[in-house]
Amino acid sequence: MLVINPQDGEPMNPSLVYDDSDTALLMSMDWTIKLPNINAGARAEFEKAEKIYVVERDVDNIVRDYYARVNKVKNVKAFIIE
Repeated sequence: MLVINPQDGEPMNPSLVYDDSDTALLMSMDWTIKLPNINAGARAEFEKAEKIYVVERDVDNIVRDYYARVNKVKNVKAFIIE
């Protein structure tokens, strides 16, 4: 499970873009969240998973929850524009 802050709007076609490094991207049609410094245990789970469960949560409530497919790529940093 991945817990994140609430995003604007409903996720459309959410996916986790991942390359077995310590960085991943959680992407929807309208937003992208960079996930840096992923620990080794979580990386091992991402590597095995076809989808992950995502929970958007504010201080007191779960705003929404959904599954995001895991897309394995060669270099996730190629997707990052900073």
